[in-house]
Amino acid sequence: MHFQIAALALLDSLNILTLAIAIYLLGTPRPVPRALAYIAGTSVGYYCAGAILLYGWRIFFEYLLPILDPDKLRLIQVFAGAVLMIAGIHAIRRPAREVAFRPPQHINPAPLFVLGAVIGLLYAPTDPRHNMAIGLIVAHAESVAAQLLWLLWYNFFYILPLLGMVLLRVLWPERSRVLFGWLTDTITNFFHRVLPYLIAVTGLLLVLDGLWRLLQ
Repeated sequence: MHFQIAALALLDSLNILTLAIAIYLLGTPRPVPRALAYIAGTSVGYYCAGAILLYGWRIFFEYLLPILDPDKLRLIQVFAGAVLMIAGIHAIRRPAREVAFRPPQHINPAPLFVLGAVIGLLYAPTDPRHNMAIGLIVAHAESVAAQLLWLLWYNFFYILPLLGMVLLRVLWPERSRVLFGWLTDTITNFFHRVLPYLIAVTGLLLVLDGLWRLLQ
């Protein structure tokens, strides 16, 4: 099972959000402490999410899920989609959009740790590879201590590619500075120019899907 858990973790680590933030930080001033703080937070958030899934999934499926009204869930989906649409349209139409985006230069590691922890905690339960690993752990490890150790094994391989990028930044500072600087500018431009449209379209799809299911 060692190989299976490691393979799932490595595949899980290739998600766009986590990689984009880490790459972005490696192209800013003080790249190593900032990136390490974010990676540490992500690892903690992922580990906590895994522990919650290990021991909280039965409570959710046995007690919470049956009392949730499907129509209420659809209404929540429509509302969330409408909020995303409004936010996306506002971001597209705002006057400041024509002004070149300047990312903040003074970012302390502590907020980045918190950001990583929040993203890890919220993202982990939504990833099928993470949930598949949790299923393997539950099926093959009975004791609490063994399951938590398997979570550590998973987390190590999950952050391994991120640590590899930091190591690249340390060993080849000049060449990697140029590379990550270009990638940071590309990511900045994406978030400034393209992301509002994606948010608006995502909101529209959520609204249409929610209304369609409500009317069935």
